[in-house]
Amino acid sequence: MAHRVDGIRSVDFGVTDLKAAERFYTEVWHLKPVASSKGSVYLRGTGYEHHILGLHQRNEGQLLRINLSAPDEEAVNAIHERVRKTNLRKVEQPGAIDEPGGGYGFAFQDPEGRTVRVIAEMAAHSPEKDDVERPRKLSHCVLNSGEQENAVGFWCEALGVRIIDRTKAMTFINASADHHSVAIVKGAAPALHHVAFEMPSID
Repeated sequence: MAHRVDGIRSVDFGVTDLKAAERFYTEVWHLKPVASSKGSVYLRGTGYEHHILGLHQRNEGQLLRINLSAPDEEAVNAIHERVRKTNLRKVEQPGAIDEPGGGYGFAFQDPEGRTVRVIAEMAAHSPEKDDVERPRKLSHCVLNSGEQENAVGFWCEALGVRIIDRTKAMTFINASADHHSVAIVKGAAPALHHVAFEMPSID
């Protein structure tokens, strides 16, 4: 498929204690804050992505959004057209992203209600030297699904990704040079299973 998402950029979490969450990700994971606004903080790894994690003050802990990458505005527009044709109820129009890192993209709610955003031309950093205690980037996001086959079908059809591997419970979705950017797990209901950071070595 010519126009498709080509990786995962970041995730946004709602947290009940923003300061405590920021301390955890800066002191334990050694992510670096790169931007903040009222009630939000954005953190980077050592790689080129502007940020790999957004933390936002909320009344309950939750996965707010999964942010995917696309190569350019043309790809964003083509992906938007495919997503729109799936007749989802909530699909934004593509446009400038008014958040730290900027870029051009749009957000939508997938068939199980998760918010996903596709972004191209986001601000980037020069990669920093590898540090044994710091993640390079967000490697992948794994999602529980109450309708696994439908969820996988939607991701492949609308976003242009492909199935690369399967286990009895999990389907792995490939979008980049990484083995998988997203995996869908059989579950009772849609929920976050885990996110994984890429570290520079086994150490």
